[in-house]
Amino acid sequence: MKRATRKFMPGEHAEDALEAGAAIAATGRGLLFTQLGEAIMSIDAAIAVRDHYLWFFDQIRARNLPAHVSVKPTQLGLDLSFAECERHLQA
Repeated sequence: MKRATRKFMPGEHAEDALEAGAAIAATGRGLLFTQLGEAIMSIDAAIAVRDHYLWFFDQIRARNLPAHVSVKPTQLGLDLSFAECERHLQA
């Protein structure tokens, strides 16, 4: 990870973002998390992204972080199936 981007992208993994987020939250600031990437190519990939989002929400709650998450419908299969994407958003 380049030093110039580390402030905005603290690492390659969700755990890196959660750890950096906890440090930022300790200073009284809020957080916004986003998962990089766009459209996926299969329903299985959309399910994996949904499961990742659900795990991430659980981690935010467990750590009591003042956070928002940018959810991208295209990562949840919007381009493949509106109904499937809608199910993932309601999970």
